[in-house]
Amino acid sequence: MGMFNTVEVAAVCPSCKNEVNLKVQFSYGDVWQHKYRIGDYIKWGGNNVGTPGHRRVVTEGVEACPICNSELDYEVWLENDKIVAVKLASGTYNLAATPEGYIVIED
Repeated sequence: MGMFNTVEVAAVCPSCKNEVNLKVQFSYGDVWQHKYRIGDYIKWGGNNVGTPGHRRVVTEGVEACPICNSELDYEVWLENDKIVAVKLASGTYNLAATPEGYIVIED
């Protein structure tokens, strides 16, 4: 992953079962090391990946567990440019295989 933003979330590592605070990296919006939390609207206008205004988007997220170092794949969900959820990758969407690293679910 080249340039990225992060979204901070509390989670339970599926590998070591510890509660951890993660900074999940994702590339969508103005990709310039912006730091977000669930509920924040993403910024646009500089080094854009994607386009603003989609109703629902899922983007690839990655982070390693700070305790056991397991590499974890996540889905970062956005609705109308607002981060609404960060979930462990479900396997439903093969985001790593997309050139952009995101899928517009609903325009």
